[in-house]
Amino acid sequence: MITGQYFMAQINQSIKALTENIEEVQHQIDTTQEALIFSSTIFLQEIKND
Repeated sequence: MITGQYFMAQINQSIKALTENIEEVQHQIDTTQEALIFSSTIFLQEIKND
C-alpha cells in the first residue's frame, strides 16, 4: 500500500511537471503568434500609407 502511494506521488509530480512545461510552450507559441500578427499589421499599415 505504501509503495503504491509512493509511486502515485511520483506520477503526480511528473504530471505536474509536464503540465507546467506544456503551459510554458503554449505561452511561447501564443507570444510568437501575437508578435507575428502585430508585425503583419504594422507592415500592412505601412503599405497602405505609401
